[in-house]
Amino acid sequence: MKRIMITSSGFLRKPMREEIIKLLPTERPLKVAYIPTASKVVKDDSYAKKDVAILNDLGITVDEIDIAEVQGSELEQRLRNNNFIYAQGGNPYWILKHVKESGFDKIVPQLIEEGMLYVGKSAGAYVLAPEVIIPSWFPNNWRTFGLTDVTAMGVVPFIWKAHFDPANTEELEAIKRGKETSKYPVRVITNDQGFLITDDEVKFVGIGEEFKID
Repeated sequence: MKRIMITSSGFLRKPMREEIIKLLPTERPLKVAYIPTASKVVKDDSYAKKDVAILNDLGITVDEIDIAEVQGSELEQRLRNNNFIYAQGGNPYWILKHVKESGFDKIVPQLIEEGMLYVGKSAGAYVLAPEVIIPSWFPNNWRTFGLTDVTAMGVVPFIWKAHFDPANTEELEAIKRGKETSKYPVRVITNDQGFLITDDEVKFVGIGEEFKID
C-alpha cells in the first residue's frame, strides 16, 4: 500500500514525530534512507543535525544519501536497502534539481508504489507535488541554481504551503493570490500538522483543524 507522510517539521516536533512513528515497520533494527540534500546549501543546518540525533535516539540506523552525489542504479540500491525514506527540508530548488538529475524522480515513485514509506519534511516533501511552485509566491532569498523547470514528481495531486502561520496575514494573502492562478488544489499545514496519503485517501493529521484557504 502507498504511504506518504507530508510534514513541515518531520521528526523535530513531537506531534508529527508521534504520527510518523505509528507508520514505521515493526521489525527491528530499522534503517532509514535519510536524504539531507535540501539542507546542504542553507546557512544553518542545525535542524538537520537535531533530526539525525532524534533518529539515533529512536534506535534507527541512518543511511545518509545525498542525491547530489549518489545517482542511478547505486541510488536505487541504497534506497532499497532501507526500511523507509526521510527527505530533509532546506532549499527546495537544490533538492528538486538533484531529484531530476539523480533519477530519484523515477526510482522513488516506484518504491512508493511497492509500499515503501516516504516521509517528507518541507522541501523534502515539496518534490512529491506536481510542481515546486509554492516558494515562488513569497519574497525570499532562495537560490534557484539556474533551475527554471519546477515540475516535480507528481506523486501527490495537490500543492501545499509548509510552516503555515494562520496569524501571518501577509503569508495568507500571498497564498490566496497564488491560489487564483494555481493549476492544482492548494492546502496548508502548520509545523504541527501534515497529510498522510495512502492508496485510498488523503488524511489530515496533527494538532488542530486544517485551515481552509478561501
